[in-house]
Amino acid sequence: MINEFEFFHGAVFSRILHGAKTEVRLSAYRDDDNATYVLNDKVGLYIKYSTKRLTPWRFSFLEKHQEHIKALRNKFGNAYLILVCNKD
Repeated sequence: MINEFEFFHGAVFSRILHGAKTEVRLSAYRDDDNATYVLNDKVGLYIKYSTKRLTPWRFSFLEKHQEHIKALRNKFGNAYLILVCNKD
């Protein structure tokens, strides 16, 4: 069984891989958080997703989420928050 987060994160990974002009290296950043990744050892990615079918999509950012995003930015300088709006 595919976990819900794996389904939505897979959509992001597919877009990155198919849109890249060169080889891509993608790795998990934190063991305690399934939303943080590192792209090519130099760019932080934080993925949030909404399962709501229609707009407006809402995303919650707990303090720990904000801390993880800040840690990515502090470590890599470049960090992106990626919002996946169900199938849109």
